Amino acid sequence: MKKTKSGVRKIFAVVGGLIVGANSPLSGQAGESSLDGDEVFELSPFEVGAQEEQGYRATSSLVGGRTKMSMDDIANSVDVITKDLMEDMAVTDIQDIAVIANNVEPATVGFANTSGESREVWNYNWITIRGFRVGTATRNFMNLETSVDAYNTQSVDFSKGPNAVLFGLGDPGGTYNYSTKTPFFEDDNSVSYKIGSEGGHRFSFDVNRVLVEDKLSVRVNGLKQDWEYYHKPGYTQTDALHVSLRWKPLENSTFTFSHEYNNVDRAYPKMYFGQDRVTPWLAAGGPEVVDFALDVDDPRNPDGIAKGSNVLLAGNDKATPVGDAAMSIKGVTYMVHDLEDVVHDRFLQIDPYVVNGLQVADPYTYANFGYPMNYSASGPNGLSDTRYNVTELNFQQKLAENLYLDLSYGKNDQQKLSANGINSDIWVYPEAGERFGELYTVTSRPMQMRRYWDIEDIRMSLSYDFDFGDRSNYLGSHRIAVMAEKNDKTEIWEQGRLVTTRDPNNEISGSLRASKLRPSFYSFFNPAEGEYTAMDWRQTYWDQDRIEIDGYAFDWLQTDLWANMALRQKLDTKLYVLQSRFWNDRIVTSIGYRKEARDEFRSAGTYADQTDPTAIIVPEYGYVDNKPAGESSFRYAKIPGEPTDYVSGISRNHGLVFHATDWVSLTYNRSNSIGLPSDSKDIFGNFLGSSQGITDDYGVRFKLLEEKVFLSLNAYETHSDESMQFGDFRTDAWTLEEILVANSDVTGVTSNMLENGNGHTNASKVAEGIELMINGNFANGWSFRISGSQNETLINEAGMDMIAFWDERYANVYSNPAYQGLYINDGSSTFGARVDDAAYEIAKIRALQDNQQFPSSKYALTSIVKYKVQGDGFLGGSSFGTVIDWKSAPIVGYYQDASGNFDITRPAKGEERTNVDFFAAYGRSLTDKVDWRLQLNVRNVFDDNDPYVIEKRSVGTDPDNFTWQNYKWRPVNGLTWELTNSFSF
Repeated sequence: MKKTKSGVRKIFAVVGGLIVGANSPLSGQAGESSLDGDEVFELSPFEVGAQEEQGYRATSSLVGGRTKMSMDDIANSVDVITKDLMEDMAVTDIQDIAVIANNVEPATVGFANTSGESREVWNYNWITIRGFRVGTATRNFMNLETSVDAYNTQSVDFSKGPNAVLFGLGDPGGTYNYSTKTPFFEDDNSVSYKIGSEGGHRFSFDVNRVLVEDKLSVRVNGLKQDWEYYHKPGYTQTDALHVSLRWKPLENSTFTFSHEYNNVDRAYPKMYFGQDRVTPWLAAGGPEVVDFALDVDDPRNPDGIAKGSNVLLAGNDKATPVGDAAMSIKGVTYMVHDLEDVVHDRFLQIDPYVVNGLQVADPYTYANFGYPMNYSASGPNGLSDTRYNVTELNFQQKLAENLYLDLSYGKNDQQKLSANGINSDIWVYPEAGERFGELYTVTSRPMQMRRYWDIEDIRMSLSYDFDFGDRSNYLGSHRIAVMAEKNDKTEIWEQGRLVTTRDPNNEISGSLRASKLRPSFYSFFNPAEGEYTAMDWRQTYWDQDRIEIDGYAFDWLQTDLWANMALRQKLDTKLYVLQSRFWNDRIVTSIGYRKEARDEFRSAGTYADQTDPTAIIVPEYGYVDNKPAGESSFRYAKIPGEPTDYVSGISRNHGLVFHATDWVSLTYNRSNSIGLPSDSKDIFGNFLGSSQGITDDYGVRFKLLEEKVFLSLNAYETHSDESMQFGDFRTDAWTLEEILVANSDVTGVTSNMLENGNGHTNASKVAEGIELMINGNFANGWSFRISGSQNETLINEAGMDMIAFWDERYANVYSNPAYQGLYINDGSSTFGARVDDAAYEIAKIRALQDNQQFPSSKYALTSIVKYKVQGDGFLGGSSFGTVIDWKSAPIVGYYQDASGNFDITRPAKGEERTNVDFFAAYGRSLTDKVDWRLQLNVRNVFDDNDPYVIEKRSVGTDPDNFTWQNYKWRPVNGLTWELTNSFSF
């Protein structure tokens, strides 16, 4: 592991010093006076304190107008995940939080991710809100490219639909912001230590000390974790320290300073199942191959079977067709076995498991060879390692009565290593020798991405309240807020892909980008001995050292245009918000207007000398003058002085809340948002355009049982143009192009038409739905939060670029019968098989027009109920609770007719999913100053860990007589538990 250990020492040194000083006279007196005195500190309208939360319900938020508003008066649909809720659920990050937020899904589920892949490898902030992909989290309303972690997070606010009052964002489905913990004028300390059933630990602390009474306080939050997950081999290792200081030199002035150091290594196994290439071999009797290169005139080949199509099995003296042994012979490639030896030759591979003519990834066949379903053969190689240092400054000043100023500054220096093992198939080695019968997996064409950010954000806000109520109730009271913000972000992408640069005879020649030079790395394992996965590549990715074996050399080279660039973006934002109250506060309106303009300075990658390892891809505008000799990193790229692109847009927000009675309110909100162009590319390498969204929300809210129960029901309709959409088609089409290039002597194709592209496309969407939220306390000791949603997102004009490309390329190239048996050098698939896969994906895209993409559940319901024992008895203060999460049966496929088209009137349904969690806590006062709390969280109480189907395909072309074949499954977490010990003092 490449870890920075200095952070651990900092954590323990700081917390130790602060805790030791807990009983100092100065700090002790300060804590008492700040609470027990008569003075109550007035928060500015630009901040929301912890006291604004009541259990699972927040009473105020900033998302309604960038100044503090009562949740009762915010017209937007807002879901706030409070500190108490995060603690009871024992959530740690945004992917955990997305599970309990209303109408929100984590990255690995939902129709934003049809392959079930871990999109958070590339961006840990990916979630889905109202069916739209969202990938940006603001931190204290600044876009600093950081991620949520509970150790220093006070709350997380989800704003549904486009919201013109939020900076720099245009996601039609919604946005989310997390607020970090800040100092307060009371001594308070806590430490917690958590262990889990899957292994690992998580230690965190929160120390708040008053240094000068009513003037100066400091808060230190720290985290040290090494956590493992049910799906293996997945883990998160974190060292983090967040120090913040609050100084109140004058009655109306407040300075806040904070700095966070965060070092996290994340490893994700694939959250889907690879192809089973062992069961067919077992079904064929486990044949052992002695030779698979017999000439037609070899006496052991009396039938004259063509070379490359025959095998000689152990115990036989006569060659047989290779297909009879459930395997195929593939072309020449570089095969590296356990980093011990290299073979450059043709090779054998077992054919995939097939049912009804379909290559299904059925995890239930794993039992045939003793492989557990909660492992991924690709190993811990879905990497997302992040190092960042964030500094924030904030100054708040009351300039005059009802006039407030807020100045904020944020800076983030960050680097991120991302990698994704692209093959989860499980294979068996059929060749005679010491490895015969061993299982293995293949890491083909290993690639990693390094990204670097340098972000600065500066913001000035003014808020002024004025009241005409003394003149007339009709004139009302008002708050106007204005904001100006500048965000300056420099982002560097640079890629490393392993390429064969030397063989024992030094015969490597030609372009180093050629696919034939990209090696495949075999990792052998034995389930009987507890070995299930590929080797851990993390250290290799970090070091990027040359690999030398048997006279071969493999180097990390920059080979792909799309993955190398230097970019600077300067974003200017102007925001104006007017909040008004009329008729004794019965009518509350909000109007927001946001204007954004962005200058972009991009130095893209361009091809240079493809035979020079240091100059395969170079920056478009060259390097800076002081670049070290021999250095090819894009960190030294020269960024142009004049903008290469400029975009601007205006967004608006109009909200109305009508408090019809003291207990019934009606709401309406209309928002439009003009998003900025994406950094993601389509299949040809063109950047996607700006997304535009408009939403209408209609709601009714109730305060019941003397304001102990709060109920809201909200209906919405969102129209979005140019919304980003993932497209699995590109993977198949890109591979088809690679096979054509690899066999250029047959096809005449010398370049991949999709070389510079990526797997994204645009689509227009219409999302309609209803959101329900009920929370509060309906009796002594009872707290609850019940959230439900109905969401249906219809897609049209989806993937038109992909459809056009396919129609032209299939007619002129892909349908050629002479190409169907061709394959790429790693032999993963034939051309014909990839054509079938691509045709299916295109049919799926065509079926999306004015229809709902699958898999997606239309209905969802999450119920969280907690009871806290009242009184001073032995169980007094203890709490018990349950979480029930239910999803309706999703659409997982459509009938496909003889022409390859989908019939959307004949859908296949998956299964309903219900998950039950349990949590309980027991607390005691150990002394008059020390409280102890023990909390148990049990997830998936009934251990329902059966994988569920996320895609079915129809078998048969008779619409009245066909069957459904399960095609793809998604893993499920089984029963796990977490035990947390906490002390507060």
